[in-house]
Amino acid sequence: MYQAKLYIDFDSPGVLDEATSGFEEPFDVLEEEVHDDGTISFVVDSRGHQEALVKRMADSPEVSEIEPLGEGRLLVRKDAKGATVAIRENHGKLNGIDKVRGTKRVFEVLLFRREDLRGMMADLRELGSVRVGSLVGTDEPPNVLSDRQYEAVRTALEIGYFDWPRSGDAEALAAALGVTHPTALEHLRKGERKLLERALSDATARTTSRDREFLLTSSPPV
Repeated sequence: MYQAKLYIDFDSPGVLDEATSGFEEPFDVLEEEVHDDGTISFVVDSRGHQEALVKRMADSPEVSEIEPLGEGRLLVRKDAKGATVAIRENHGKLNGIDKVRGTKRVFEVLLFRREDLRGMMADLRELGSVRVGSLVGTDEPPNVLSDRQYEAVRTALEIGYFDWPRSGDAEALAAALGVTHPTALEHLRKGERKLLERALSDATARTTSRDREFLLTSSPPV
């Protein structure tokens, strides 16, 4: 399993890029979830600019929902495209805390194989400039998981459960594990939760000086 930090500067701005351009500080994007209907939902910490962000995104045909959550946070649901698709199709999973300012994004991505990262980078380069800021990995099964949870996560990856669109569904996962449908999903969901909790607790999930340098200047950090 690997945790990668990716620095991306898109050639063409998307909805979120246009909404966050021109501000002095980057915005936090968290609680991202890709849905099977081809949309993605996420929460943006508006940093006191809630009205401006809503106004910039409200008229976009790509945005299907904008809901204030209190404390300056906005729940947004929009078409999933670009980097989200590239990450998902290469078996990556967004860790839940990203940074955005204009066309620049800092993504935290959880992945299971180095070859997935290579494919992800190739697809992302079709969208703009991209580099790996950090890559932390281990060849051993994550010790936060039980044996059954690790087996469920590994098998789900192998059968294409995390592909988009999925090439292996929950029934196929249950059959491969030799358990019932509810049991398979229980092991998988618990395993996913533990992996994300560990990833989010890592120090790389916080904005570093390198992140700020990339987001606030015209060239990526070296």
